[in-house]
Amino acid sequence: RGVNDKALEREIIMHGADYVSEAFIAEHGRLGRSWGCPAVPREHMQRLVTLLADGGLLFVYGG
Repeated sequence: RGVNDKALEREIIMHGADYVSEAFIAEHGRLGRSWGCPAVPREHMQRLVTLLADGGLLFVYGG
């Protein structure tokens, strides 16, 4: 047991989101917020899926 040992149980996934965009920032003055999932601009998702298709590690640090 350790930090984020419930990520699988919580169904934490990386996904594309409209609230991670320059347009959203221009309208709201900030990035949007997810429920803990790493969110990326939708236009980057296909490239990330291709890059990570054979496995990979996503390290997220908020310190």
